[in-house]
Amino acid sequence: MPTKPSTFLSDATQMSQTSENSVANPQTPLENISLTEFNKLKSNLQNMAFASIFLGVFNFFLILVMLWLTGNQINSTQPSSINSRLSLLENKVDQIIEILPPELRPKINVKVNIPDKNLDRWQGNKEVRYVLIEYADLRCPGCAAMHPEIKAFWSKNQSEVAWVFRHFPGTSGNPNSYRLAQTAECIAKYETEEGFWNFINGVYSQSIKETIQGADQLSTVTTKASEVAKCVEQAETKPKIERDLQDVSQAGIYATPTLVFYDTQKNQFYFIRNLGNADYLQQVFEDFKNKQK
Repeated sequence: MPTKPSTFLSDATQMSQTSENSVANPQTPLENISLTEFNKLKSNLQNMAFASIFLGVFNFFLILVMLWLTGNQINSTQPSSINSRLSLLENKVDQIIEILPPELRPKINVKVNIPDKNLDRWQGNKEVRYVLIEYADLRCPGCAAMHPEIKAFWSKNQSEVAWVFRHFPGTSGNPNSYRLAQTAECIAKYETEEGFWNFINGVYSQSIKETIQGADQLSTVTTKASEVAKCVEQAETKPKIERDLQDVSQAGIYATPTLVFYDTQKNQFYFIRNLGNADYLQQVFEDFKNKQK
C-alpha cells in the first residue's frame, strides 16, 4: 500500500516543474519588460490618472463659474460688469494653468504664424508694435456679431494696433464659406486690399449675399469682376487659405472668431479666450501691454 506523503511529494514536484515551465515560457508578456521600462510605464499611467482627475476638476470649476456668470442678471446696458466678470474668469483660468506641469498645460499661449506683410490681409499701419490677428469664418454668426466690435476697437487704437484677418472657413457648416474666402482673396489679388476689407464688411453686414458668384454678380462689388470670377473658378487663392488653415491646426484653434494679440518687439502672442465687446477688447489690450513692460 503506497504512502500518501510519497504521492504528495510527486504532485508537488510536478507542480513545481509546471510553474518553472510557465516562467520560462517565451509567450509570457512580462518576461521582456525591464525594471526601467516597468517604472516608466508606471509613471505614465500615474500621469494619465492625474491628468484625468485634473481635467475633471477643471471642467467642473468652469461649469460652476459659467453658472455664476449666467446666474447674475447681466445685460448689455452694463458693459463694465460683463468685462469685469470676463476678466475675473480669465485670471482664474490663468492661475490654474500656472500650477500645472508644462506637459499638462492646455495649448493657449501657443504661437501662430508671425504676421506677414506680403501674405496676410492688413488693416492699418504695418509698422506698429501690436497686431490683432483675427481667425474667422465669413458665414459664422458669431464672427458677424463680433466684427463691428473689433472694428470699433481697432478704429480707436489704430495708432498702436494693426488688424490682420485670417480665414478659418468651415466652422459654420455653411457650404458657401470657403468660396466666399476665395472671393475675398481674389479681390485682394486683382483689385486692392481695401477692396478685400470692403467685401468682408459687406458679407458680415449682409449687404453682400453669401451666394454671390460669377462675373455678373461680382461686378456689383469689384471693378475686376471677370478676373475675380476666373480666379475663384480656378482656385488661384487656395494656397493662401490653406496656409491660414494650417496655422489654425498647428495652434490648436478650434472655434471662430478667435483673436490673438501679437507684440512685434517681444515676439509674444496672447490668445483672447473670452469674447466681449469693444470695451472688453480695450481692457484686454491694456492688460497685455502692461504685461509686456
